[in-house]
Amino acid sequence: MIPTVKASRYFSFMVLFSSLCLLQQQVSSEIAPQSERGIEESFTCEWDSKTLSCPAGQGIIIDFANYGRTTHPVCVQVPERDKPNNCNTPSHTNFIATFCNGQSSCVVPATNSFFGDTCPNVFKYLQIKYHCETLTPSEIVESFTCEWESKMLSCPSGKTINVDYANYGRTTHPVCVQVPERDKPTNCFTASHTSKISQLCNGQSNCEVPATNSFFGDTCPNVFKYLHIKYRCVCP
Repeated sequence: MIPTVKASRYFSFMVLFSSLCLLQQQVSSEIAPQSERGIEESFTCEWDSKTLSCPAGQGIIIDFANYGRTTHPVCVQVPERDKPNNCNTPSHTNFIATFCNGQSSCVVPATNSFFGDTCPNVFKYLQIKYHCETLTPSEIVESFTCEWESKMLSCPSGKTINVDYANYGRTTHPVCVQVPERDKPTNCFTASHTSKISQLCNGQSNCEVPATNSFFGDTCPNVFKYLHIKYRCVCP
C-alpha cells in the first residue's frame, strides 16, 4: 500500500512540475521580445577582441556590426592614413548575428583573418551595437566555435539541452577563417555529428563540447574547422 501512495505522490509532483514548466514557457514567450537593457555600443581596435555578454538567462541580439573605418575618430595610429572614410561592409551585421545571437557570452576578434581585410593599409576598428533579450526555453541557440576551442552548452535551471544540429568541419559559413584561400566554404559535413553531440549532451543542463580533431576526427585535413551547433532548452 505504501508504494502505491508514493507512486501517487510522485505522479502528482510530476504533473505539477510539468504545469509549472508550461506556465514558465508561456510567460517567457510573452517577455522574450522585450529588450532587458539598452543597446550597448563598443569600438574595438584592430588586433584586439571584444567580449559581448548578457546576464544569465538572456541572449545576445546584434543590432549592428562593422569592421573597417567610417566616421568615428577612434583607434587612430596615423592621422592622415586613419582618417574617416567609407570602409563599411553591410554583411558584417548578419555575420556577427549568426556568430553570437542567442549566446550569453561571445568573443569577436577584430582581425583581418576573421573578417577579411576590408580596407587595406588602414588601421581598422570593430564597431558593434547589441542588446540582451530573455531566451524562451524553446528558442534555438546557435553557435560557432573555432577549432582547438570548446563550447559550453547551458540551459536555465529546470531545463535541459536538446541538440537539433551539430557539425565539425566547414560548410557555407564564413567564420573562423585564418587563411582566406584555404578556409573558404566547402562541403565538409558529417551527418553523424548531430547524433554524437545529442548522445553527449541531451538531458543535461550544462555540457562542454571540444572543437578538436581528437574528439571528432579530422573531417577535412588542412582546413581550419569550426563546430556549428544548434540546440534548445526544454522541460525534462
